[in-house]
Amino acid sequence: VEYGPSGTLIPALAESWTVADGDGEGQTYTFNLRKGVKFHDGAPWNCAAAKLNFDHVLAAPLVTADYHGWYALPGQIKDWKCIDDYTFVVETKGKYY
Repeated sequence: VEYGPSGTLIPALAESWTVADGDGEGQTYTFNLRKGVKFHDGAPWNCAAAKLNFDHVLAAPLVTADYHGWYALPGQIKDWKCIDDYTFVVETKGKYY
């Protein structure tokens, strides 16, 4: 997703998404990833690529404000995983956006 006018979220590499309240205070974001997208080297964009990005970007020590501390998001993320090749799920500790 990306930010559009007035901070609205609009589709990009995720065609659609849902946000559901989870157990406790957190939320579950389920992203339906765009099919048919390839990286410049021909590798496919899919859930494995999305997860690998989160694995690297949210690895310590990269979660501090001087790295990827945007809007305190790294501290809100509890877990991320692939459900299938084109469904990526992010769970938060609390309500974020």
